[in-house]
Amino acid sequence: MKRTNKDMADSLSFWGVPKIYKIGFGIHATSWSKVSDKMLAKIRKKTDSIAAKLKSDSFEPKVSAKGRMYFTIFHFANKKGWNPADSAYWQAKGWTENKRPWKK
Repeated sequence: MKRTNKDMADSLSFWGVPKIYKIGFGIHATSWSKVSDKMLAKIRKKTDSIAAKLKSDSFEPKVSAKGRMYFTIFHFANKKGWNPADSAYWQAKGWTENKRPWKK
């Protein structure tokens, strides 16, 4: 679960999600009806805690330094025509020039 959560968090970070909460439980069951009451209570407690944090958080999109770095790498790769389909898309969006997806 740790690797899966990290992979999803990385993707969300690249998309500009400012705050990412991760939660994972090994439930050892094939359906919710087979999950023990004790485990369900533990899951509810953790999700309620995260939900309370989400209510109070600011959700202004931002781009991480890592996201900007990867964008710059792909900016130059697509500017040189690394992959024709990707390059056409990036050029149509103006990203091979000075336009950036996080700026309006």
